[in-house]
Order: sequence, then C-alpha cells, then structure tokens
Amino acid sequence: EDLYQNAPCGYHSLSRSGLITQINDTELKLLGYERDEVVSKKKLHELLTVASQLRLQENCPRFMSEGVVTETELEFLRKDGEVVPVHVTATAVRDKDGRYVMSRAVVTDITERKRAQNKKQRLDRAWRLWNACHTETLRADEESALLQTVCRHIVETGNYPMAWIGLPEDDADKSIRVACSFGDEHDDLSGVRLTWADNELGCGLASTAIREGSTQVAQDLRTHPAMAPWKEAIRAQRAYHSAIALP
Repeated sequence: EDLYQNAPCGYHSLSRSGLITQINDTELKLLGYERDEVVSKKKLHELLTVASQLRLQENCPRFMSEGVVTETELEFLRKDGEVVPVHVTATAVRDKDGRYVMSRAVVTDITERKRAQNKKQRLDRAWRLWNACHTETLRADEESALLQTVCRHIVETGNYPMAWIGLPEDDADKSIRVACSFGDEHDDLSGVRLTWADNELGCGLASTAIREGSTQVAQDLRTHPAMAPWKEAIRAQRAYHSAIALP
C-alpha cells in the first residue's frame, strides 16, 4: 500500500465509462485534488485540457480493442488551473470472458523534460538565426538588401511573426523611418506614426531603445505601460502578444 501510494509516478484505474475508481497519493498531489474530490466522482477527461480530451477520445477505441496504450502524451489540468504535461501508459484488465473490467495506468510527470526540450529548441533556433544572418552579412554588398534579408530570416528562420528595422531621423519630429520589414502584417507599419522624441508617442519600445541605447522588452503588449497610446490598435488589429526592441 505504501509503495502504491508514494511511488515516484502516478497510478490510477478507470471504469469502462472513464470514471476514476482508484488513484494514488502521488497523482493526487500532481493534480492538486483531495481523494474524495476525485474517486468515483470525476472522469479522466474532466482533468485534461481540451486538446488532450480529443487525443484521449481518439485513443480510446484502440485501447479497448488492443488493451494497451504506451507513453501517450497528455496534459493534465490541475485544480489551480496549471497545465502539467504527462506520459500515460495503460493496460486493460479483463475478466475470464475477455470483458473489460478496468484499466491500470501509470502517469509520469514530464514537466522538466519538456522544459529542457523547449530550451534546446529555443537555443537551436537562435543559433540557426544567428548563423543565417552572419552568413548574409559576409555576402552582402548593399545595406538595404542586407537589412531586408535579416528581417526575412528573423521571421522564416527565427519563427517570429514580424520583424522591422527603423532608423532615427534628425528632423524636427525626431521621426523613425522604417527601413524594411517582413511578416504577415508588415504593410500596417505604413500608417503608424513613429518618433524617438521624449514625449507620449515616443514612449514605445523602439523609441526608448533608440533614445537610451538599451534593449526594451514587453512580455504582454496589452498591459505594458509603454504601449498605452496604441492599446486599442493592438487589441483590435494585431495578433502580437510580446515584442523586443534592440538598439
């Protein structure tokens, strides 16, 4: 009993209807529920994200016929709303006549593995992007073409939805001239007034990066104070969530 309850992985059993009939303490802690909230009260699909519910539904007929599922990746939805990626391996328990009685499932938390994979993917993508831009720099013989190519690589190799390069003008309005841009919505910049002056319109990421010579980051454009003048335009027209401006 102690080995079952405190194993390093989760265990649960489901009835034919998907109702959780048994679950160990390890999996309950992973889910953030008490035992009396789950056993004989919740079906497994109620504890999954929508995408994982669909995956479970797809795998169910095969599980019923073959009696085994190996390392299926699902996402648990904890009681507090946090998403936890897991691997589930399950076997079917049948009676002497071959009828399904219940399942035995082993649940492995793969959060750290996914973090490591995502970090590696980001580093690999950054390296490919740097290498592509470096190669273009060595080949380039004309600045405007180089800048356009760099923007294209940022989108196509770096997997960002949009990139643009702005040059500060030394005019009365201290305007920012868009030298080039690339991405699905790059034409929209033609109607945007950009300035690096120290005023309300010059408080944006690009403006501040030019004035201060420092990198500017907004993890959420909808709430970042520097984006207040363009809040409605961001909500109404653009699908961007975050942005970075590099001097």
